[in-house]
Amino acid sequence: MSNSLVCLKCNNTGIDSDFNICDCGALDLRRKEKTSLPLSPYTGIEFNVDLLPDNVTPSYKEGLTYILDGAKKGRVPSYNTLVISPISTGKTIFATTLLETLSSHCESVSSIFDILDIKDAMYNTGGNFDLKEALAKDKFMVIRIPLLLPFGTPELMYTILQRRTGLNNYTMFLFSGSIEDLKKQKEQVIQRLVQDGSFCTVKLIC
Repeated sequence: MSNSLVCLKCNNTGIDSDFNICDCGALDLRRKEKTSLPLSPYTGIEFNVDLLPDNVTPSYKEGLTYILDGAKKGRVPSYNTLVISPISTGKTIFATTLLETLSSHCESVSSIFDILDIKDAMYNTGGNFDLKEALAKDKFMVIRIPLLLPFGTPELMYTILQRRTGLNNYTMFLFSGSIEDLKKQKEQVIQRLVQDGSFCTVKLIC
């Protein structure tokens, strides 16, 4: 596509209004070569399930171990997940190790994102372009959800899942609280989201 022309579908961002990669080629023109994941306080620290605190459940340990073991064999998680556990129970270290592992197998991944930044990228035409690209291109994405849910969070989760699974991509949400904390705020919506991780649902790990 010529630089002098403006694509009416994506305004030269490479991502159209339906969150799909535009066929005009603008994304290829704007994409910067990525040689590594963004730095984080936990970059280079290996997740170790044996170092988790005593207050985590066996199912929590088993769920994280299963996903990470698969990633070490080059397998991208093939379902969406909602990881629920209190603060300081290893979620961020786990997610960082998981993304680094998937990246070492040349899978398209980026970083851990906040759901409010995701919302801005999705609905603000001038939002973060790199995040717009990651939402459309990353095979696997990790999104952090705050304990006090911003208005419309479960509905936003559904929209993210709908758009990303339509592109054959998968998403992991991290929530620093309990399932009771979620249900107190949005019980009916959460119950519809938490199923087997296929399509627009999430598999629960807690």
